[in-house]
Amino acid sequence: KEVHLNGFQSASIQNIIDAAGVTKGALYHYFDSKDAIGLALLDEIFTKYVETNYIEPISNT
Repeated sequence: KEVHLNGFQSASIQNIIDAAGVTKGALYHYFDSKDAIGLALLDEIFTKYVETNYIEPISNT
């Protein structure tokens, strides 16, 4: 939500932490940097897109 509202460059790590309900230490345990968070978001978005637009239609035929 933070990235959607403010864009990736303006997104605040603290706002991401607050929205996720995790500690800063927990966030950085899984993500080395803000860029790593961005890549994880892109991976999730593209995975859902491919599944919805390519995999599911093929599976339903």
